[in-house]
Amino acid sequence: MGALMLVIIQQLKLLLPTMNKSCSTSKGVDWLTQPTYWGRFLIFTVIFVVTIYFLLLNHIYIKNMGGAGLLLPLNIITWSLMLLISALLMLSTALLNKRILFTTEIRLGLLAALLMTLPVCWTPAVNYSNALPRLAAIWGALIFSMSLRQMHLSNTAKHAILMLILISALLESLLSLFQWGWPTLAQQLMEYNIGRAAGRPYGIFQQPNLLASYVATGYAVAVYFFYRQATLQRSLVVVLLLLQGVMLWVLLLSGSRVGLYGALLALFLLSAMISEFRQRNDQSPLTFRKHLSLAVRWLIIMLLILTGLLVNVIGGLMQRPESVMNVSLLLIASGMLWCLLIAGKDRASLIRQACCFTVMIVCAAGFFLPPTLSSAATPVITETLPHSDVTGPDLVHAGSSSERLNMLKGSLSLILQHPWAGVGLGGFEAAFATVRENYGTGIGSYTVRHPHNELLYVLVEGGPLALSGLCLAAIACFLPALNALRTRNKKYTTALTDERCRALAVAVLLLPISLHVLLEYPFYQSASHLLVFLLLVRISQPEMLHQHRTIFVQHRRVNATTILLIFLSVGLLLAACDLLAGLKIQQQLTLAERYDLQSLPPDLPFSVSLTQYERYDFDRHTQELLKYNREHNSQLLEDYAHWAQVYLAVHNDAGVYASAIRIALYQGNTTLANKLAAQARLSFYADSRFKPKQISLE
Repeated sequence: MGALMLVIIQQLKLLLPTMNKSCSTSKGVDWLTQPTYWGRFLIFTVIFVVTIYFLLLNHIYIKNMGGAGLLLPLNIITWSLMLLISALLMLSTALLNKRILFTTEIRLGLLAALLMTLPVCWTPAVNYSNALPRLAAIWGALIFSMSLRQMHLSNTAKHAILMLILISALLESLLSLFQWGWPTLAQQLMEYNIGRAAGRPYGIFQQPNLLASYVATGYAVAVYFFYRQATLQRSLVVVLLLLQGVMLWVLLLSGSRVGLYGALLALFLLSAMISEFRQRNDQSPLTFRKHLSLAVRWLIIMLLILTGLLVNVIGGLMQRPESVMNVSLLLIASGMLWCLLIAGKDRASLIRQACCFTVMIVCAAGFFLPPTLSSAATPVITETLPHSDVTGPDLVHAGSSSERLNMLKGSLSLILQHPWAGVGLGGFEAAFATVRENYGTGIGSYTVRHPHNELLYVLVEGGPLALSGLCLAAIACFLPALNALRTRNKKYTTALTDERCRALAVAVLLLPISLHVLLEYPFYQSASHLLVFLLLVRISQPEMLHQHRTIFVQHRRVNATTILLIFLSVGLLLAACDLLAGLKIQQQLTLAERYDLQSLPPDLPFSVSLTQYERYDFDRHTQELLKYNREHNSQLLEDYAHWAQVYLAVHNDAGVYASAIRIALYQGNTTLANKLAAQARLSFYADSRFKPKQISLE
C-alpha cells in the first residue's frame, strides 16, 4: 500500500501547474500578491500541518461510543487543528503588522454568524447547554475562514491542498474496501460494526453517508484534475481513471444516494465546463456550446440530478424500486448525452468525457449485473444481521424516505406554531417530541435530534432571522463562483481568467457536501467535512482581491487591533489546549461507559471537562443510581429526579424517562409518573416500559 501511495503521489505531482510568467498584473499590485520569505514559511507550515492531518490523523480510529460533535475524538482533533492554524495566522498578522483583509465574503460571513446568533436572546436558559456548542462552532468556522484569508495562496499551494483532499479520499476508499473485504479483521482492529449499516462500509466516519459525501468530493477533485490538463501522459491518465474507479466502487458499496448523486452532479457539471478549462481565451470556432451560457448548461444538469433524486425518494415511498432504477438510468444517460452535445466538435473534450463516463459505466455494470459481485457481501450480512432478507444493493431506501417525510411534516408543524421566533436555539429535540404524535408516527422509536435538513433545522430553532443568516453564509461560500458567472463576458487578463475557471470548478467541488447538508447534518457528525469545505471555499477565492475591498489597514505601530489579534490568538491556543485535554477525558468516559461506570473519574474542574461536560454529568448521575442500589440513600434519588427534570426539558432519553418514572412511583407521585410516561410515549411508543398498563415499579 505504501509503495502504491508513493507511485500515486509521484504521478499527481505532474498536476502541479507551472507558474505562468505571462500572467503579470498591473504595476503596484505585485507587492501585495508576492509572499515574503516569512509568508512562504507560513504557507509551508500550514500545508505541512494539513498534510499530517489528511494523510495520517484523519484515518486513525480512536475508541468511542458514537454520537456527534465533540463526543467523537476525530472531531476533537480536527477542531484542535483548525484552532491552532487560526491562532498561528492571526498571531502572524498581528506581529508583522500585516494588512488585515476584510473582504466581501468575510463581511457576509460575519453578518450571517450574527443573524444565526441573535435568536439566543429569546432562547430559554435551559437550552443553553445544547445551543452554545453549535454557536461556538459557527464562530469557530468564521474565525478559521478569516484566518485563511489573511494568507496568500499560490496556484501551487492551492493545487497541493486539492491533492491532499484527493489522497485523503483515496485512503478512506481503501479503508472502506478493507472493511468490505475483511469485516472480521476490521472489527478487531477498528471496531467495525457490520450490523450498524446493513453491512455497508463507513470508513473512519462510522456512518455510510458521511463516507460517501467525503469520497464523492475526492472523486470530483480527480475529475477536475483529469479535465483541466492541457496534455495528459499515459501513466497520468491511468492513475486518475483508476482513482475515479476505486472511489465510484466505494460509493456503490456505501449504498448512499446522497454520495452517488453528489458525484454524478459534480461529474456532469465539470463535464459541461470542460471547454472552459481547455479554451480559456475563448477564441475557438463557433460551436453549439457558444449559444448557451455556462449557467444555462449547469441549470439543465441540476434539474436532471434533482429530478433523479426526487424520483428516488417518491419511488421509495411507493415501494417501486425497479421503476426508480429505470428512471434514474434514463436521467443519467440524458446527462451524459447533454454533456457530449455541449462539447460539440472538440475531440479532446469528447475523449476526456468518454473516459470518465466509461469508468462510471464499467463500475455500475460490475456492481449491479453479475450476481457474484453485487452480492459478494450478502453471506456476511445475512449471518450478522437480525433479518436475513438482504438480497442485494439497496439504493432506494424506502424506510428512510418515509421517515424523512414524517420529519418534514413535524418540522413544518413546528414552523407554523412558531413562525417568527422559532422554538429557540437547541430546542428542536424536545420540541419535535411534542408534535410527533400527529406527524411522526411513522418514525422509528428513537430520538429525533435533527430534521435531516439544515434549512429546516435553522428555521425551526431560530426562525426567519436565523434562516437569512444561513442563506448569507451560503452566498458567501459561493460568491467567487457567482462573480465569475456574472463577469463571464468581460475581458480580463489570463491570470484573472484562470482564477475565474478555478472558482467555478471549486464551486462544483463543494456540491457533494452541500447536497449532504440538505439531506442530513454532516458538519455536526464530522468536523473533517467542515475542514474540507472551508479549505475548498478558500481555494475558490481569487488572490487578486488582496489589493482592494479592505476595511482597515494596520499602521506600523502597536495599536488596539494588534492587541486584539494577540488576545484572540492566545484565546484560540487555550481553546485548542482545552480540546486536547477533552480528548483525554473522552477516552476515560468511553472506558468507564463500557464497564458499567466503574472507572468514572472523580469530580473534575469545569475548565478541564468543558468539552465533555454534559456527557460527564449524565454519567455521574447514572452512577448515582447504581450507587443507590448498594447504599439505599434516598438523597441520591432526589438528586437524580431533580437532574432528570432539567435534562428531559432539553433531551429525549428512554433510559432517563424510565428511571424518572420509577423514582416518581417509589415516592408515591403517580401524577408525575403518568405525565412522564405520556411524554415518553411520544418518542418511544414501541417501548413497553411506557405503555399505560406497564407503569409500575416492577
